Amino acid sequence: MRRRCPGRRQKGERVVVFTNSWKVWLIGLVLSLAVTLIIVFAVVKPALDDANDTANNALNQGFGQSQQALDQAKSETSGNKQAQQELNQADQLIKCMDAAGTDTTAIQACQAKYQP
Repeated sequence: MRRRCPGRRQKGERVVVFTNSWKVWLIGLVLSLAVTLIIVFAVVKPALDDANDTANNALNQGFGQSQQALDQAKSETSGNKQAQQELNQADQLIKCMDAAGTDTTAIQACQAKYQP
């Protein structure tokens, strides 16, 4: 017969620790929350901030290009009053949407107000 040494595990045995101490449970809870917060603020939040910055830059660039196209169209249709009115309405829509940013409710309000 083989003797087992105290403190040594046999192959395949699991170590499970139970405690009745509320202090150990509290320490475990605090450590778990600390690790979770570190992961959220060190990994998740910076990634979301970068994604938001990228989206905002793309929106601003798109609105700038739209404004340039409208300005060019206005200069080319200077004699046509109906075209000028439609371009002015499109210009107001672009400015409203630019001011709305990423607020979907404000964007919908702009569309409802300025679309023909």
